[in-house]
Amino acid sequence: MRFESIDAESFGPLRDARLELSDGMNVVYGLNESGKSSWHAALYVALCGMRRGKGRPSSGDQAFANQYTPWSGDPWRVRCVVSLADGRRVELAQHLGNKEGKAHELGRGIDVTDTIMHEGMPDGARWLGLDRNAFAHTACIRQAEIVSVVDGAEEMREHLQRAAATTRHDATASAALDRIKVYRKERVGTTRPGGKPLRASLDELDEARSALEQARELHACYADLAREAASKRLEVDEAARNVRAAVAARERRAAEQARDHFERVSKLATKFADGAPGGPLADDDLADDVARALVSYGNCPKPMDLEGADAAALQRQLDELSEPPTGDVEPASVVVEAFDELEAARAGVATSAGDGQGRRARPFLLLGMATALIGVALAALVSPIAGGVVAAAGVAVAVLGLVRQSRALGDRMGPSGAVESRERALVAALRTRGVEIGPNDDALYGYESYLDSCRRQAIRAQSRSGLESALNSRRSLENAAAENEQMRDAAVHGLRKVAALCSIEASDPDAIVRSLESWQSERRIRREQEAEQRDDWVELQRLLGDESLADLATKAIELELEAGEKAAGLSEDAIATFAGSDNLDDLVKSMEEELRSSEHESATLRGQVKERSVPSVPEAEERVERAEREHDRVQRLDRTLALAVQYLGDAQDKVHRDIAPVLAEFLGARIGPTTGGRYREAMVDPESLDVKVRDGSGDWRPAKNLSQGTTEQVYLLLRIAMAEHLTVQGEACPLILDDVLVQFDGERSIAVLDLLHEISRDHQVIVFSQEDDVKTWAEDHLAPPRDRLELLDRIAPHS
Repeated sequence: MRFESIDAESFGPLRDARLELSDGMNVVYGLNESGKSSWHAALYVALCGMRRGKGRPSSGDQAFANQYTPWSGDPWRVRCVVSLADGRRVELAQHLGNKEGKAHELGRGIDVTDTIMHEGMPDGARWLGLDRNAFAHTACIRQAEIVSVVDGAEEMREHLQRAAATTRHDATASAALDRIKVYRKERVGTTRPGGKPLRASLDELDEARSALEQARELHACYADLAREAASKRLEVDEAARNVRAAVAARERRAAEQARDHFERVSKLATKFADGAPGGPLADDDLADDVARALVSYGNCPKPMDLEGADAAALQRQLDELSEPPTGDVEPASVVVEAFDELEAARAGVATSAGDGQGRRARPFLLLGMATALIGVALAALVSPIAGGVVAAAGVAVAVLGLVRQSRALGDRMGPSGAVESRERALVAALRTRGVEIGPNDDALYGYESYLDSCRRQAIRAQSRSGLESALNSRRSLENAAAENEQMRDAAVHGLRKVAALCSIEASDPDAIVRSLESWQSERRIRREQEAEQRDDWVELQRLLGDESLADLATKAIELELEAGEKAAGLSEDAIATFAGSDNLDDLVKSMEEELRSSEHESATLRGQVKERSVPSVPEAEERVERAEREHDRVQRLDRTLALAVQYLGDAQDKVHRDIAPVLAEFLGARIGPTTGGRYREAMVDPESLDVKVRDGSGDWRPAKNLSQGTTEQVYLLLRIAMAEHLTVQGEACPLILDDVLVQFDGERSIAVLDLLHEISRDHQVIVFSQEDDVKTWAEDHLAPPRDRLELLDRIAPHS
């Protein structure tokens, strides 16, 4: 097949434009906006048309329409003239806006549209053994889509298999497959609606099975209804027996209650043979007095046992003490500070001799102070007199120590103005506290005398304070003991008073208590007996009502006889089933209502059983058997034909598997020159159409991992090989290339152009380009009239 010309009546920016083409290699050169891509697309769609189907167009068809719908708003039309290998010249006119097309054989004027119809529009690629999708993936090549052949690998694989099936090696199998497919379509068909045998047998089988299922369901419904009616009848009988048993249980309970009622009235009547019981006891006030007396005595505190000196003895001891102290009980701070300053002054002029004497005086001082403190503690805790003696001895020892220390200090000081000044200050401080120091008296001696006076005053104050505290505590205890005794005397008096009222002769309080508690217990028993008699009398009056004891006896006998009649013919177990129910009257009423409802339902079901009619199940089963035999026959025929298709398909597979080596051989023979000798061999995966090439080191590398230019060179060769081998025998597929050399360097571009020129001996090649190197090559290598260089002008904007 070769394009002779193409007319773009209105296509994208093209309007009333024409492009003449030669049989060999055509180079169409033009700068940007000269319409190269539009002419490339127009050639494709003029030959193949566009898919016409229901619903929204595909995204690819919509994008194509958006790009190439006429800018002028005119009807979207394009036409071309192609010449076929068998000598026919055909004009294809595609009205793309309406998705309508026509194909006329020129010379004879024959309409050949129907021979190439595909998806709603004429598709000239069918003359090549392809369709519009396969043509777009192989022969119609744009620079941006060179590698996209792998995106349609599955569809290309189908076309490769179809091409293999039409070769001379497998022509018989292909024809047989076609005949089997036609026969299978007519004699078997599919399960889709259409009246073919497989669908008809399946429909008849479905209808027969449905009728059988319906007959079985109706028969089952009839059987269920009959069983339900019989079950309801049994349920009614059981309900009637239960009602009788419940009524018998109710009457038996009424008889038992009447008998119990009569027996209870008889028992109560024997208690009051002499008449109604007497009035209540009249000793409530006395009972209250007894209770209060017992509570009062029980709450009395126990007598207190007081030990030790009483309040009078403690008061005498306090009176024997001297008057309270009037001086300091603790040394005044002004005196102590003056003494400390004097000691500091004397320490400053100490001598070794004096130090020794002073050290000998310190034990006496420490021993005296400790003894004095022990005496103070004894006076406070044990005996004031003994404590005073021990404290006085301690003070005497301490004074001796102070005198020795004072002498030692005097020996060390000698005449010193600072010491004398401190002594005068100490004398002045002592005089402020009432201590007089004579002219010849030692200041230290006066200080020790002052300390001794303070200690004596402290001992006297401590002794008086202890006696006063003990006296106050003793007086409180004696008052509490007196109050307790008064309370106990009053409680005992109350016990004896109520004991006399209760005729109890006893003097000991505990004995009186025991007697009163016995009196209370006996009274409580009498009150309980009295209350019980009153309750029995009230119950007797209530049970008798307006009837006599004879009337109650007669009623009990009548109910016994009636209960026996109701229980006749019933088992004791049936009656016992309802004997424990709380309210037998309500239960019997409810059961009678349910019995009436069940009887109504039973009558209704019996009427439905009489009126029901059902189809014959055996006849429906025979119809299913006939339908199954017919369906099995069609399925066996279908399996036989499918097995034949499988065997013939296996025969084709060998040829299909031979396509990949053919493609690899085509690429291997041409990849060396186009890549400058860098790669020498190629292999093609028939499943994915991925290509691997072997470099100079012998390693196989995926073509997709190479440089952009090398990858596009490899897949350009693959598409040319596929175009050649997919085309039916006897036809040559034209190649339409748009700017496929953009990613190639100068040397490889020349090599590809030389290859295309060589291929153009057997295939028409149409190259669209804006590269000046391509124009220069065309001017040097193309040989008219077989080859052609077409120069495009830029398209003027439409008004």
